[in-house]
Amino acid sequence: MEQYAVLRRDLKTLFAIDLRSLALFRIAIASLLLVDLVERVQFISINYADDGVLPSGLMGGIWRVLSAHAWHGSVGWQIFLFLLAATAALMLLFGVRTRVATTASWALLVSLHNRNPLLLDGTDTLLRAMLLWSIFLPLGARWSVDARRGGPVRGSVLSPASAVLLLLFVFFYVTCGTAKWSGVWIWEGTAIERVLRETYWARPFGAWMLNHPDLLRVLSPAVVAFEIVGPLLLFVPFATSRIRMVMILAFLVFQTGLALSMQLHLMPWISTAAILPFLPTSFWDTVSGRGGNTIVGIPASPGGQSEASAREIVLLLIVYLAASFLLETVVGKRMFFHYIGESFGLNIIWKMYDRPDVVDQYVIVVTTLRDGSVVPRLDVADDEDWSSIRRTHGTKRFKCYLEKAIESDSFMQVYLEWLVNAWNRRRPEARQIVSAQLLVREIPIMAPGPPRNVPVVSWPTASADGPGH
Repeated sequence: MEQYAVLRRDLKTLFAIDLRSLALFRIAIASLLLVDLVERVQFISINYADDGVLPSGLMGGIWRVLSAHAWHGSVGWQIFLFLLAATAALMLLFGVRTRVATTASWALLVSLHNRNPLLLDGTDTLLRAMLLWSIFLPLGARWSVDARRGGPVRGSVLSPASAVLLLLFVFFYVTCGTAKWSGVWIWEGTAIERVLRETYWARPFGAWMLNHPDLLRVLSPAVVAFEIVGPLLLFVPFATSRIRMVMILAFLVFQTGLALSMQLHLMPWISTAAILPFLPTSFWDTVSGRGGNTIVGIPASPGGQSEASAREIVLLLIVYLAASFLLETVVGKRMFFHYIGESFGLNIIWKMYDRPDVVDQYVIVVTTLRDGSVVPRLDVADDEDWSSIRRTHGTKRFKCYLEKAIESDSFMQVYLEWLVNAWNRRRPEARQIVSAQLLVREIPIMAPGPPRNVPVVSWPTASADGPGH
């Protein structure tokens, strides 16, 4: 019995989440969902409707089933789903029917992500995963409308879901760090410099850091070490609260440095939200002057079956994660069910920036108009009534889209045709495009050789009947 008590105490210390930390986490992810929706809705027709850059017909059948956003190609349908997602996120923010709001937010986020996965980065999948496991946690136990209705609840929650939510942060950074274990990061130390020389993504602070290459050569292996060791220190079984506070501050500094150096959009904020559940009870007791060490479970439904059913589901999901992790890392195989699972948020492997690019790439679209004039950069043309298209190309998400679409001629063809049609709809006949060519500009990074333009696709295609196609 004494050993059991010690084990339970250790498990609580390492894997329990204070309900106040969970409430702050709820507010953070709900706020991120709302900010994300506001940013995405500005380009809703371009990124999600069928007359945009990725018509639903190009998606595989299974992905159309998994995305309600792909069930209809109209802008009106997209707006309806965006409004549903915003409603669910607001309910989550204020803790109104929190379990329902969390489930709806997760389902709608899965649908949105699957509609156009080319727009995503690694932290989008982290947000999706955090929402999935949050369904099985009492996010509304504190600082919520639900808590006011049900009476105050104090203490911490310890469950398989709380353990997985904490471990997600660990897997996110540790797998990113171990994937970077290569010469360019460790022995040469040139990885960060290579990343910052991608002008497509670099920010002013990152450009300033390029003036200090010796510092960058020290920082490259230091980043790898921090990403691997830092998360593990969150689970030191002694002086846990103090170490966690130090590491939380360290990760905040680290994420701020990343945000100042590169265009990362919501990545630093999502990573920050992921570490909030680690805030220890001692932190809140110091802030509020009140404590409470009660361990609470998942709130039971009137039928009394909620907690048992939720635990069974969580355990099944954990078994899936373990099996997929073994197949991918030990056996070295990646199967179709991996992609299906990841689309729902069942992923624990990330590999961001594991292999910095050797060339800086960006798209150039050269067009000839009916009046004989040439537009050398249609994608960012300085022309009347083209500001929305130009602004789209400047967003981080659309840069992600182009970076992935470059790998497929079919995606590039659709993008070029969309761009041409968008121009021609806004112009008189004399100023309409009669031919266009898409090239990829490649600039070597830290290597000799001149830049080169690589032709990829053209418009009209050989099968087209004329300029209207």
